[in-house]
Amino acid sequence: MSQSKNNRELLEEIKLLIGTLKDQVADVKQDISKIKDTQFIHNMINKAKEDKKKYQIVEPKVESSSWFW
Repeated sequence: MSQSKNNRELLEEIKLLIGTLKDQVADVKQDISKIKDTQFIHNMINKAKEDKKKYQIVEPKVESSSWFW
């Protein structure tokens, strides 16, 4: 009798631990998703910076000179 009660208590404890683990796994998955989103955003920003450098239009410098007047 006491063995089956002990088994039931252990089973309930295991169920609680599994529930806790499932919650923790869900939290980790959510954190990973946030990290991936952040990495994607940083990659897009870096690509935009590289593209800006690559395709940057350089305005000619106009210096005032005596021949222009």
